[in-house]
Amino acid sequence: MVRFARIVFAVFLLAVCLCSCGREGRVIPKSKLSKIYAEMFLADSWLVTSSMDVKGKADTMAFYEPIFEKYGYTVEDYWASVSYYLQDPDRFSRILNKSNVMLENEFKAVETQRDEVIAATRMRESAKPRIFHPVYGIDGEPLDGVSVNGGSLRLDAPKRLRNMEERTL
Repeated sequence: MVRFARIVFAVFLLAVCLCSCGREGRVIPKSKLSKIYAEMFLADSWLVTSSMDVKGKADTMAFYEPIFEKYGYTVEDYWASVSYYLQDPDRFSRILNKSNVMLENEFKAVETQRDEVIAATRMRESAKPRIFHPVYGIDGEPLDGVSVNGGSLRLDAPKRLRNMEERTL
């Protein structure tokens, strides 16, 4: 009988703990909340640049739920955390500043990556072999050169033809 009472008591305590955890949100640690805010800022900037169609469909907290879920938290956890951290505005400010630093570092990393891609593209373009096709004159002989200057086209006759012209003059 005592054993049965212990089991019932343990199950009762477990049920009370589970019910109390489900009703109130947990406080999200500062480091994770900084990451969550950084992603929320990115999501906001995406939303601002999106079409009006998307903006109208985005319910604020429902829009952020996937971010909370990614870190294992709920909207209730977020609100509990905001309430908790707002009791100490300096600490809350440090959380937001850390989010800002994360975003700046990410921006710098993306810029560096972009610059590397541009440099690699330029190197690849300059390493491409240039193919020159001969240009033929009216008589079917290849011309020495073609140049365009201010919209006018200049065709240079082959040297052997120029030499012949000089001899006949």
